[in-house]
Amino acid sequence: MTEETEKDVIGTGEETGVERAIGNHVGVVIHLFLSVLALLLVIAAGIAAYDTVVRDFTSTLATE
Repeated sequence: MTEETEKDVIGTGEETGVERAIGNHVGVVIHLFLSVLALLLVIAAGIAAYDTVVRDFTSTLATE
């Protein structure tokens, strides 16, 4: 009886060039999507902070 390694039992072997290329492209697309999402959140936070300062703080200071 031969002893099988864990890689032989679990894995399907090495990935092909096509699988590697698709995996790399999917990784890049996910990275770009998350980067754009983070940028949109930063822009939205900046707009919200500006709106708060302009509308709320000026009206608070004007009532005193």
